[in-house]
Amino acid sequence: MPIRPDTRNDWPLVCAIHDAAGAEDGGEQSEVAGFAAFTAGEPAWLYVDPAQSGPG
Repeated sequence: MPIRPDTRNDWPLVCAIHDAAGAEDGGEQSEVAGFAAFTAGEPAWLYVDPAQSGPG
């Protein structure tokens, strides 16, 4: 799975993944499978679309 910097167009998918992370149903699949955010070189957020979790 390629990892790339986010773009402005990713924001709706980031919000959907964030919201789905607390729900049982992951909702629709998207091209974006998750996101991470860092502060001072340390992970601050790490979210994965529940529908995409598990394959490793």
